[in-house]
Amino acid sequence: MEACKFHQFGHCKFGSSCRHQHTQHTCTNTQCTKATCTSRHPRPCIYFTRSGHCKFGTACSYLHATNAKVSEVEKIKKDLEQTASLLKAKENEIKMLEERVGKLESLVIQPSCAPGENQDRPNSQLNMHKEITHTPTLNTEPIKCEYWTCDYKASTSTVLKRHITMKHKIDASFVYPSSTEEDECVECGHVFTVNHNFAIHLYKEHKYGFTCDHCHKYLPGDDFMFQIHLKLCTSPCDGDPQCPCKLIEHDVLDKYCI
Repeated sequence: MEACKFHQFGHCKFGSSCRHQHTQHTCTNTQCTKATCTSRHPRPCIYFTRSGHCKFGTACSYLHATNAKVSEVEKIKKDLEQTASLLKAKENEIKMLEERVGKLESLVIQPSCAPGENQDRPNSQLNMHKEITHTPTLNTEPIKCEYWTCDYKASTSTVLKRHITMKHKIDASFVYPSSTEEDECVECGHVFTVNHNFAIHLYKEHKYGFTCDHCHKYLPGDDFMFQIHLKLCTSPCDGDPQCPCKLIEHDVLDKYCI
């Protein structure tokens, strides 16, 4: 009986009712070609890899790997936390400026006092009158960005739209190569060929994308598509030993290596 390729590399939604063979043995040979091996070669779980936690726990069909690189990852996390604290201060400053811009934009469309109204008042009283009477109540509830792993919050929908256009608009000049490999979307369960169409599906339907540290482009896709892009990116690495291109497992989709 032919081995189930979905179970072999990850998760099969048919489970025990699948018409193909589901082996429970996981291959431990680091030099395995995978082409003729019938054992399981589960891909890394993107949730466990990203945060160290997965809601499926030990029942997850994907690989929950802990290796010698954990200490390096922890070091990266500490560096990111320090950077995040600096960025947080800048974000707070930007938000204050955005709120002022939003308030000014709303005031532009507000009606002014009627002709002859309050003309006899001093300027200080007139300004107070306009602020109380003609200043609209602003929505103080922040709007969170809906894109993958982005924690940005905007004060208005106009500011959020500007943020998405600047930070999450993909570069259309890059196209993923064609492929025969198939994968199941972790969000909706549909099976796609791992190519540009799959990346666009993840971007449009589930707001998945990433920024490459080398070419500085915002590209569609999840962690798996990020691995493919790093093997295709021709922009030079700056030599940082913590760069993702040095930490990534290069045995995934060897046919994409350059």
